[in-house]
Amino acid sequence: MQIADITTKNIDKASFFRLNSLLNVKYVMNKRDANLLHIKNNSWYTVPDQTFMNSLYQNNADVSTFGQIDLIKIPDELFLPKLYIPLKIFNTNGVSKLPNIVSQNDYVTRSAIYVGNPPNIPNRPKASEKTILEYRMISPVKYRVRVHNAEGIFPLVMSESFHEGWKTYLVIPSKLNSQSSINNFQSENLQGTIQNNSLPAGPIYETWFKKPIIDDTNHLMVNGYANSWTIDVNKICNDGLKCIRNADGSYDFELVIEFWPQRLYYLGLFISGTTLFICLLYLVRSWIKRKAN
Repeated sequence: MQIADITTKNIDKASFFRLNSLLNVKYVMNKRDANLLHIKNNSWYTVPDQTFMNSLYQNNADVSTFGQIDLIKIPDELFLPKLYIPLKIFNTNGVSKLPNIVSQNDYVTRSAIYVGNPPNIPNRPKASEKTILEYRMISPVKYRVRVHNAEGIFPLVMSESFHEGWKTYLVIPSKLNSQSSINNFQSENLQGTIQNNSLPAGPIYETWFKKPIIDDTNHLMVNGYANSWTIDVNKICNDGLKCIRNADGSYDFELVIEFWPQRLYYLGLFISGTTLFICLLYLVRSWIKRKAN
């Protein structure tokens, strides 16, 4: 589904902003000098309804102008972080139904929409609103996530294009202090998620010989493109070694989300580096031998 297509249909501004928020879009670009005579017959371009476009500029919209280009910002209260725990789950039979779902009266910003394959979550935990995430994007292929006050079974959503190569690992928490860490970054809490770039990066190899805590059957596509894992707190914290139990019975623990195929790149880099070193060593040895003769 091309998001631009829905601008030609019957959708209001609030629903449009909600849909872009769900897809992790922060800005909508409007190029005002586009010549429709040259591009209107191309399949990659959609001519939006002018009444709808005008509505995007109303009610003190946050618009930045650069020449003939306008950037319309999605309201902060609607924007979703890169990682979050949804408060509500919807299920539909097609991606084209996403605009209809975000237009419903019972839709909340912190939602997750599954297409045909909802997660196996029998009961949503009532305490999900108190669960807080801290995360750091160490690189485009590695995230460190601290989960505070977790209990029950819940989905964890990461707004990156779905790929089976994304794996989730439970690691030994590094100086995990729930209350002080949350208090220090509470002002940056966005929809129950705190981006904390002071979390440790960890070594490249910290997950290489570990088994993912979630199998492929619980790694699902969500929101039409993103990754979702079903977290069973009681299951992953049953040994008590990598989780910290709080006084109220909830747990704190630390995860590493990593793109597994990246290891193949590191392996190839190691092999190439080793081969180059051996070749240089051989050349140096040959040169020394010739000089000696």
